[in-house]
Amino acid sequence: LQQLRADIGINYEQQTRGIMHFYTNQAEFDAAIAPTERMQALGCERHVIDINNAVSLEPALYPIAHKLTGATYTSHDESGNAHLFTQRLAERCADAGVQFLYDTEVLALNADANSNSPHIHSIIIRPKGENAQTFSADSHVLALGSYSVSLLKPLGIHAPIFPAKGYSATYQINPRAPHLAPFVSLIDDEFKLVTSRLGDKLRVAGTAEFNGYNLDLNSTRCEAITRRVQQLFPKGIIANSVQYWTGLRPMTPSNVPLIGRAHSGQVRHGSHNTHATFDNLWLNTGHGTLGWTHACGSAKAISLLMQGETPQVDFDFIGLKV
Repeated sequence: LQQLRADIGINYEQQTRGIMHFYTNQAEFDAAIAPTERMQALGCERHVIDINNAVSLEPALYPIAHKLTGATYTSHDESGNAHLFTQRLAERCADAGVQFLYDTEVLALNADANSNSPHIHSIIIRPKGENAQTFSADSHVLALGSYSVSLLKPLGIHAPIFPAKGYSATYQINPRAPHLAPFVSLIDDEFKLVTSRLGDKLRVAGTAEFNGYNLDLNSTRCEAITRRVQQLFPKGIIANSVQYWTGLRPMTPSNVPLIGRAHSGQVRHGSHNTHATFDNLWLNTGHGTLGWTHACGSAKAISLLMQGETPQVDFDFIGLKV
């Protein structure tokens, strides 16, 4: 992501002020020590900090300082506006010649049957308000998140991806007291909410609801987010300015994405060429709660794999041994 930003100068309201986990429960804070030490051992500059340091780094936490038991802080972490990022990246791609087909339903992937090396020979799509169309390509990458499963199943590919419905709430920051809203990205561990400042707005995201592919906003969950935000930053945001959103996170049992060559049967980490492997169908899906975190790295890895090269990262890519 940093390399992409440097290469094309993309701006998406990014913040490079680090990310802080704060804890209001002693047991949960104690449980955070071992993972923090593990991350340090792997080279991540994440540190346990006391309450005074936490409030010093983010003064907006002062109103609840008496409730804090501790915090951890990763100074190199970043945040930004994912929606704006994708819009501006799409603009750059279009300028480079990429054609996007919006409002288009992918109906089916058609494969040659009875082969030890199945081949996708065509795709059926239906643009909004038009008849179905068929087209073909040299290679295909399935990167449809929670909606990957239904297209793979007819091909005999069973991907363990489950839609986990997440929510976000975006508030206008109080222009009279902008310092009372956080600048550092925060993770409220007790309520499992992530807070990011985006320009003059504050976005708070979290929760996981298993309700199939339903995208209706649950008012109880929405109100719970706002209630917590008002407890944390009562004068920093304009509560009645809130805009709610919900979307489906494509969860795997391990929350680790499925990246690599598609093959028939059950797709799982550690499955390498155990079944018929597709010669021109690749998977880049199942990123769970870390879709944007993994996005640029996943894209680089899948592009290298498709070119017959080996990515640098030590990852259990599916469908092939690297």
